[in-house]
Amino acid sequence: MVTRMDRDVGRILAALKEKGVDEHTLVIFTSDKRAHKEGGADPDFFQSYGPLRGIKRDLTEGGIREPMIARLAGEDRGGEDYGPRFSPLGLPAHGLRAGGSEGAGGPRRNILLGDVFRAGAETHEFLYWEFHERGFDQALRMGDWKGIRIGLDTPLRLYNLKTDLHEDTNVAEQNPEIVAKIDAAMKSLRSENDRWVPRKARNENHTK
Repeated sequence: MVTRMDRDVGRILAALKEKGVDEHTLVIFTSDKRAHKEGGADPDFFQSYGPLRGIKRDLTEGGIREPMIARLAGEDRGGEDYGPRFSPLGLPAHGLRAGGSEGAGGPRRNILLGDVFRAGAETHEFLYWEFHERGFDQALRMGDWKGIRIGLDTPLRLYNLKTDLHEDTNVAEQNPEIVAKIDAAMKSLRSENDRWVPRKARNENHTK
C-alpha cells in the first residue's frame, strides 16, 4: 500500500506539471482517521498510534491527531512543522474562499489553510471534538492543554500535552482555573436539542 500510494501521488504531481498548473496548485495529503481495528486490523502490531495514546473513536491524541502534508510549488517553506494549528474541517471553507465565495453563513470560525502558513498568522483559540457513537464524549485543546470528558456529566480530565503527549497524568485537580476555562468553552460550542438526548456515561477506560 505504501508503494502504491507513493506511485499514485507521483502520478498526480506529474499530471499537474504536464498541464502547467503545478506552480499554482496547492496539493494536500492527509488522512480521515487514525489507527483502527476495523476489518481485523491490529493497531498494536506495528504500533500504529506511535507515541500517542488511543485509536479511532478515542478522543486522546492517538484517536484524533492526523498527519497532513501541504505542498505549493514555489514556496520555499519545506520541512517546517506547523503543529496542531489547523482542523480538516476548515478545508471546505478554504476551497470556497479560493473560489471567490464565502459560502452559506461564511467561514464560521474556520481558519483558512493558506492563513496557517503565514508568519504570525492567527491560530485557533481552541479545537473541539464531540463524539456520540459510544455515548457522549468531548475533548477540547487550548494551546498545550487538553480537556477530555468521557460520558455525560462526568469530571473533566486535563492533560498538558507539552509534557505529557501520551496523556497519562490527569492534572485537573492542580489546575482548576484551566479546567473551568475549558469547561466553559465546551458549553459555548454546543446547544441542546429536545429531539436528541445524549446517552449516559459509559464505564470504560481509554485504550492504550
